[in-house]
Amino acid sequence: LENALMKVAPLITSPENKIADDNDVFWGLLEHSKEISNDQMQELIAKIIAGEYNVPGTYSMNTLQIIKKLGKEELELFERIGSLFVNVVYYPQPFLQIPQRLFGTQEQARDLMEKVKIDFGGLQILQSLGLFLPNPEDMIVTNTDKKNLLIQYFDKKLIFSPETDHCEKIQLQHYYYLSTAGEQIFKHLNPKYVEEYYVWLRENYKIH
Repeated sequence: LENALMKVAPLITSPENKIADDNDVFWGLLEHSKEISNDQMQELIAKIIAGEYNVPGTYSMNTLQIIKKLGKEELELFERIGSLFVNVVYYPQPFLQIPQRLFGTQEQARDLMEKVKIDFGGLQILQSLGLFLPNPEDMIVTNTDKKNLLIQYFDKKLIFSPETDHCEKIQLQHYYYLSTAGEQIFKHLNPKYVEEYYVWLRENYKIH
């Protein structure tokens, strides 16, 4: 607990303590920090404790329960798979996604996945922990204003322009998305840029 609190202290920005006695998330995080000796896990929990202290209600009980199930190996897997997220910048808000095609039979994708040490089994582990939604989804966004669609991977950008004046809908097919708890935890991780993945995106990222 002492080690965790030492990591929390520099992250506190709230000028006063607004944590209520019944804030089970905050007190639960403190209790859980007593059981963690791994430095990487302590860093994560410290960031979440500080976030809840600064803005009570930021995290849910579900997020706390998922954190309790995370170990060092699962956290490192989550960070590795985070290297495959692309940010789709479009109304109403940006959202992270991983193309399902990466987990298919394409040889180039298999080579890429071996490089980042990720396979479908790893994704399923994170799904079972509640970090990802259970199934890939399609998404259709209206585009009556004929805007460009921006796909961002770290500082790299792919811009898709409407082919015709009648392109009023954009369909993004079969992508994996984070759960709400997954999003809350992922923002505290440090995934690494993978050049081979950016090459794959340029050649294989498709929309309709």
